[in-house]
Amino acid sequence: MNIFETDKGIRETGIIGPQCLETFMPLLEGGPLSKLGVRLAGVSELRGEYYMHHPRSLLSVLVGTLAGKGRLHTGERQQILKPGDLLVAPKGIHHRYETIQGQPWKVVWFNLGCDIPFDRVRVLKADDLTSMAKDFLDVKAEAAAGLYLSTEARMGKENYLAVLLQRILHCEKRGQQVRHEARLQVLWRAVTDDLARKWRLLELARIAGYSPEHLNRICNQRYRVSAMNYLTRLRMQHAAHLLGQGAHKILSIADQCGYGNPFAFSVAFKRCFGVPPRQFTFCAGRRAGRPVKLIP
Repeated sequence: MNIFETDKGIRETGIIGPQCLETFMPLLEGGPLSKLGVRLAGVSELRGEYYMHHPRSLLSVLVGTLAGKGRLHTGERQQILKPGDLLVAPKGIHHRYETIQGQPWKVVWFNLGCDIPFDRVRVLKADDLTSMAKDFLDVKAEAAAGLYLSTEARMGKENYLAVLLQRILHCEKRGQQVRHEARLQVLWRAVTDDLARKWRLLELARIAGYSPEHLNRICNQRYRVSAMNYLTRLRMQHAAHLLGQGAHKILSIADQCGYGNPFAFSVAFKRCFGVPPRQFTFCAGRRAGRPVKLIP
C-alpha cells in the first residue's frame, strides 16, 4: 500500500499500478479554474491495480468516467461507474473508488479545495465529460509537441471548463433547494396541524427524511435558526394570532402551543415579541389588527 500526499496537509491512501497513466492539466495561475477552487485536474487511463481512498479528505472530488468501468464504495453502498457517470464527493465525506479486476477505466477528474452544494457522495449523469477530457488533452498535446498554447487560448479552454463545472454544480444546487423546500413544507405542515404536541428533534427529522444534524444544517441555511428554534417561532406566531383575537385565555393558548407550563410560555413569548402575553393582548387590541413582527 502506498501513502502519498496530493497537497499540503491532505493525505490519501491508495495504489497506482505501473500500467496506469495519469495526465495532469497545467492550470493557469489565477485562471478561471483556480478561481473556481480547482487544485488539480487531469485525465487518467487506469489499468491493473488502482484505488483511491479518501477517509476524510479536505478536497471535494469529481471523477467522470469516459470509458470502461470503475467501482465506488461509500459507507452505505457500492456502485459501478459507467461511461457518462460523474462521481461527486464533497470534502469530508468518506469514499473510495477503484478499477475492477481486468477492466480498463478512463476518467477525467477535478480536485477542488472549496465547498460544493452536496451533502453526500452522489453519482450524476454528465454529457460534457468528453469535451472536458478533450480540452485537457489538447493542452497536453500542444505542450508535448513544443507548440504550447498561448495564454489566451489556454484561458479560453479554462473558461469553458469552468462554465461546465459551474453548470453541473449550480443545477444540482437548484435541484437540492427544490427537494429541501418540498420536504420542509411537509414537515412544517405536520407541525402546524398539531402545535400542542411535544415535538422532539428526532421526530422532526424523521418526518423530513433527514438526520437531525442535517435538518438543523438545512434550517440554519434556510431560516438562520435551528429546527427546534423554528418550531418555537411557529408556536409564537400562532400564539400571537390567538392573543390578537382576544377570545382565548393565556393558559389555553399556552396549552395549544405545546406549553404545559404557562410561565415557560410567557418567557418564550416575551423573548420573541419583547412583551409578555398580557401586555401583547392589550397592545394588539389598540393596534386593531396591525401586523406584529418578531424581534430578531
